[in-house]
Amino acid sequence: MLSDSIRQAYKSFIDRGWNKIYIALDVHGTCAKSNYKSASIELLPECLEPLRYISSLPEVCIILYTCCYESDYD
Repeated sequence: MLSDSIRQAYKSFIDRGWNKIYIALDVHGTCAKSNYKSASIELLPECLEPLRYISSLPEVCIILYTCCYESDYD
């Protein structure tokens, strides 16, 4: 479960004295709707507030990634 992973990341963060936690999120299907035909820019409303919150934490670095067709790069 995602919450277990985040808890474990914070435990390691504290135990090891790290200064950053990196969270990688696949954009499609996590933050934006997937349609598997073309790039989607329709954000899922339920992810906006959690993203705003975690992005405000100074110890968190968010890595957004996705795969798409070369024609959708722009």
